[in-house]
Amino acid sequence: MRQNTFVLIVLKMRNESLCNKLVTIMHKTNVFQATCTNCKYFYITWDVSLPYGCQIMGFKSKIMPYMVTRQVSGTLCLSFESKVIKA
Repeated sequence: MRQNTFVLIVLKMRNESLCNKLVTIMHKTNVFQATCTNCKYFYITWDVSLPYGCQIMGFKSKIMPYMVTRQVSGTLCLSFESKVIKA
């Protein structure tokens, strides 16, 4: 329920930079788990065997990069930055 409230606040905000800061704060306080699809560094590759990539960490993988990061380091991805939300 708490997550949904924050999402509604983010969607109603007009200031993009303030909105992105709020999303980043939500990630750092573990209000929601940041997934790669919400990150500006995530991309889909043309490589069928390694379809997901992370630009900032410089790798491609079969599974989402945040899962690889958690498996390797045991922590959440510290490179997460929310995508710019266009209203």
